[in-house]
Amino acid sequence: MAEQPPTATNAVELRIEAISQLFHTLDPFPFREKDLDADAEEFIVSWARELASGPTLRIVVHLPDTQAFPT
Repeated sequence: MAEQPPTATNAVELRIEAISQLFHTLDPFPFREKDLDADAEEFIVSWARELASGPTLRIVVHLPDTQAFPT
């Protein structure tokens, strides 16, 4: 994965290898809307609470190109 430029200080950054890491693997619904994985949710929420210094918060997900742009 290429080096990523730094993001704003109001951003929660996630670096993952596969988009499936964000979602609950036992979610029984075959639809696009799946529940976030509990660990991913806890990570995002805990960092969001620490960063909450203004009205805007960004969540930045870094993926390998093969996951960001599947063929």
